Amino acid sequence: MRRYVPLAQLPGVTNGSSIDVRQYAARIPFLQPSGASGAPLASERPFIVFNEQTQRYESAAPPAEGAPADLTHQFPWLFAPVDSFPIVNASTIQVIAAGGTVTLITLAEAQRGYAGVINAFGAAAADFADLLWSFVIKGRAVQPITNINFQFGPVNDPKALPGAGVFLNPGDDFNVTVRNAGALAVAGVQARIEGYYWRTGVS
Repeated sequence: MRRYVPLAQLPGVTNGSSIDVRQYAARIPFLQPSGASGAPLASERPFIVFNEQTQRYESAAPPAEGAPADLTHQFPWLFAPVDSFPIVNASTIQVIAAGGTVTLITLAEAQRGYAGVINAFGAAAADFADLLWSFVIKGRAVQPITNINFQFGPVNDPKALPGAGVFLNPGDDFNVTVRNAGALAVAGVQARIEGYYWRTGVS
């Protein structure tokens, strides 16, 4: 069956009263004609995600008819596989001396054949004004937590990190550091992270 839509719904078409959406979609990236998933007489946008491993945008392959999409296999950093195991790590409560830098949490290097993601972070302190919090991998600060001086989320209920969180390749370590840039010591300093590891299938 041929699928048609009104011109007003399709950008870049200026003449005629209707167009074959299958031909139109073939010229426009990330558009596909309706029908495959049952949406009648319309164009739809397939699920697009950013692949942290390849650093490219990818479209989730449509599942076979009647079969659910295995998103845990395609995008394990977004959807935890059933055989993943959790990362839940909370530091001890510490006092940070004036001008001091302390590593509150350290995760050992991810084993070969495993990758991981840190997707939530929380912190506590008597005063956040002079504390600078950072995530560090292999000695390098990484986004989204790089010298922030505010409470991103509470330590008893860590807040989800933006996007897909912090991706951990095999061999990556992970650290949470805090530096006291003030003239007085700060008490009650604590951090907590959450996430998970999964098998990459490459040993």
